[in-house]
Amino acid sequence: KLEGSIKKESCILADETPWGNLGKNAQKNFYLWGIRSEKAVYFQIVDTRAGRIARDLTEGFSGVLMCDGYRGYNVINDNILKANCWGHARRKFIVSELSYPDESKAVLDLIRELYKIEDELKGKSKETILKTRQARSQAVLETIYQKLWDLKSHLPQSTLGKAVDYSLKLWRGLTVFV
Repeated sequence: KLEGSIKKESCILADETPWGNLGKNAQKNFYLWGIRSEKAVYFQIVDTRAGRIARDLTEGFSGVLMCDGYRGYNVINDNILKANCWGHARRKFIVSELSYPDESKAVLDLIRELYKIEDELKGKSKETILKTRQARSQAVLETIYQKLWDLKSHLPQSTLGKAVDYSLKLWRGLTVFV
């Protein structure tokens, strides 16, 4: 019942994380999968991180699904618009900041600008939010996109290269909010 009520919402979030097996001599990992709306959270512990769990958890849902870049979410149905999380992209640039401080800071500053705009929009009408995102956030996104392509020449296996590739791979989902 709880899971079904979450799936009736127009936008939900999904995530998965390792869940330790507390048994003696435990060899198998478990995973805590969850979906949530503004009103409820549903958790499920399973012994796999397979994409079929993401598909099963989102079965019957149509709307916007906010999730990270885990490839298991690629098996969800066509009635779902996948929106990806800037927080996950941001983390990758924080990691790369140790080796590529200037390049990473430039992207992090732009992501910070997106967060600042979102903070200003709290409590505003849906119309104001959409107009502001399309005017101000879209401009920041265009700058980020160009910056990512400028940085793409860095070694793909470097922390910066991985951060850039992650963001470009998920670009469509990272821009759904505008």
